[in-house]
Amino acid sequence: MPDRRYPDGHTVHTRDGSGPGIVLLNGCALAAVGWDEVIAALPGRRIIAVDRPGRRGTSCTALPTLAGETRFLADLLRQTGRGPVIVVAHSMAAFQAEALARTRPGLVAGVVLVDPAVTAGSRVRGRIGAELAWRAADLLLGHELVRRPVARIWRRGLKAQTVRPELIDTSRWRQTWASRQSLAAGTAEWMAFPAQAAELERLREAQKAPAPVGAVIVEAPPPVPLVEAAVLHASFAATRLRRLPGCRHLTMVDAPDQVAEEIRLAAEASAAQAPGAVRAD
Repeated sequence: MPDRRYPDGHTVHTRDGSGPGIVLLNGCALAAVGWDEVIAALPGRRIIAVDRPGRRGTSCTALPTLAGETRFLADLLRQTGRGPVIVVAHSMAAFQAEALARTRPGLVAGVVLVDPAVTAGSRVRGRIGAELAWRAADLLLGHELVRRPVARIWRRGLKAQTVRPELIDTSRWRQTWASRQSLAAGTAEWMAFPAQAAELERLREAQKAPAPVGAVIVEAPPPVPLVEAAVLHASFAATRLRRLPGCRHLTMVDAPDQVAEEIRLAAEASAAQAPGAVRAD
């Protein structure tokens, strides 16, 4: 798919097609390669896959914020035009999907959350302390004696999150963890998790209402604890849960056809509700 690199380090991969656009957002420290088989299972659909700074030869220069990521997505979708999109988000990117639906509801037709992260119980680190710790980690990753064992640890961690660990050894996946830039970016995203969770919780409290779109939650085992699941379900106008028991956290890798099916259903529901759509009874 054609790439476009933005000045802040985001890289956007696009494929033209029909129907509402499908925006693919990666989980913490991951890259768009994780969606390869989902994209292949959606022939003819318009795709917008987003890599955050630190991938594709770019660098992450600061801890990412939820407001900053949401603003980038909103600007991107306004530039691309062609109506509201289906936002598909894995893990921590669920925060971005919900925040975008809340702050720019006209841009979002539906949400598919793939084994999403939840905010309940997140402990917020001080922003300054987290920033200093990340910059120290970035400096250490500049040394090969540090970077190589960290890359091996991350590789093992990725393999533990999928029932298809052999994919992690392919060249497409290695670029997500082999460079200093990618490892530093992944560290920044991980350290930003509590602050982004807190940003989302403040947004929910300020709006005092669910996001005005429906969401499908595709969940891998173990199930989300009941209290956290209740918070997640209450955060959208309507939700539907689909459990995929044979998967791990990299659910889009383990069950790409099932994830693609849910995306198609969301896109078809959006198209049926569009102005001027003909409904078949």
